[in-house]
Amino acid sequence: MLEIYKADFKTFKQGEWKGTILKNLSQQQVANLLMAAAANEELPNTSAVPSSDYTRVVAVNIDGFDKILYFKKYFYRSNIDFLKHIFRPSRAKRALSASTMLRQNGFCAPRVIGTFEKTTGYFTTQMFLITEEAENNGSFVQYWQNHIVPNRDLSWKKRFIESFGKIIGRLHSDGIFHGDLRLNNVLVREKDAGWEFCFIDNERTKKFNTIPNRMRLKNLVQITMFCCSTSKTDQMRFFEAYSNAAKLEKRAAKHIAKAVLKNMLRRLKRRANDRTGTPDASLQTQWAFQRVCLGRLYGIFLAEFCRGNTATDFLRRIEHLMEAGVVLKDDVATRIVRCTYNQWDIVIKRYNHQSLWHSLRHTVKSSRARRCWRFGIVLAGYQIPCAKPLVMVEERRFGLVWQSYIANAFVEGPTLYTVVNTPGYSEQARKKVIEKAELLLQQLALHRLTHSDTKPSNMVVFEGQPVLVDLDSMHQHRIRFYFQFRCRKMVDSFHRRLYGKK
Repeated sequence: MLEIYKADFKTFKQGEWKGTILKNLSQQQVANLLMAAAANEELPNTSAVPSSDYTRVVAVNIDGFDKILYFKKYFYRSNIDFLKHIFRPSRAKRALSASTMLRQNGFCAPRVIGTFEKTTGYFTTQMFLITEEAENNGSFVQYWQNHIVPNRDLSWKKRFIESFGKIIGRLHSDGIFHGDLRLNNVLVREKDAGWEFCFIDNERTKKFNTIPNRMRLKNLVQITMFCCSTSKTDQMRFFEAYSNAAKLEKRAAKHIAKAVLKNMLRRLKRRANDRTGTPDASLQTQWAFQRVCLGRLYGIFLAEFCRGNTATDFLRRIEHLMEAGVVLKDDVATRIVRCTYNQWDIVIKRYNHQSLWHSLRHTVKSSRARRCWRFGIVLAGYQIPCAKPLVMVEERRFGLVWQSYIANAFVEGPTLYTVVNTPGYSEQARKKVIEKAELLLQQLALHRLTHSDTKPSNMVVFEGQPVLVDLDSMHQHRIRFYFQFRCRKMVDSFHRRLYGKK
């Protein structure tokens, strides 16, 4: 498959860089592309595009090109992944081959300008794929939410679903498997009173004489993961159009439909457990997140807080925000500041690097900021009052979590300790707040959650309701007798410290 692009592309080598580029590019255009790739994190006139954990995508305006270009940088997933790429083509080259193959088979994919690889000795240290911007009205998910759902013309919706079913059926009929057929990787363009679907993120796309059933199922499950939020009639309409285009017999189509439904339900349950730490699929919130990488910094953002360039800018400015904000606490282990960003009143807590052993320990068992983030999402799903988590950031050096940050929405109000131990609050008000605090602990116990630091200063009273903060010492238990022991310890610690030390 890697030979299919050689008719239109040529190879070049310059210093540490080598690549495969279109033959019709001028020498100046190649120089401009190479300069942009070498600039890496500081590309001029760029805007970051949301991407997966192991890639970074930016849109760039380059002199000599009419359209916006997308630079996709690939990172190694692990040491094993690095070793594999010594013996196999890079992800950038495989994406070039797959995109060219799709275009040659009559499917839409972004036009690839070329690939760049930076080598040190025998090893490739940086990989870029460069593509032209594809004309579109947004991803499938965006187009569905912005154009299909608000449109009351049911015939329009019916034709759209059938068109998409036909293109996927034709893809599989031609023996083509898309390696990551999530619907954010399908761009939609209105064309000739219909639609054109453009496939992106193609490095794992392959062509077979006959597509294997397990790969067919994988693609259909990836699509159905989104379609599970649509009506059953729409799902049946998609599958009927798909079956006709894929030339499936009625019996085979029925068997595949059952297998897709079974695999989809299993994946939804597993995903809910992986993302939120709970077995309840109703707590899924992953669609509201965005992941951003910037140098050594890796962040997970709540989309309503930061999106796109705003998230990247937050990573660039995070240390400035830590220095310029109002300091609430500053010691060897942590620094807590209150500041504003993107019109949000937030509190940022930085867990400082203390030693190599400290970093190794928190790399193995996950950073304190990541635990705060995870349990903030879990508590929000269970509707237990807590400071809303907005962003989690980790700085990694030498593969270790060096230091981490958690940002939460600021909760206005005194701590529970202040309410209980400061004159000025009536006995009735104190009793009411304490009852609500004990009810909050009961809610935690109901879901087998414990907080190992339940001191009253870790509860902020907002409009008469205690709100949990500082969630890095929370645990969720599976073993019953151990949970009961920890739960009693949590309640005893709370009552012991309620009228004593903070």
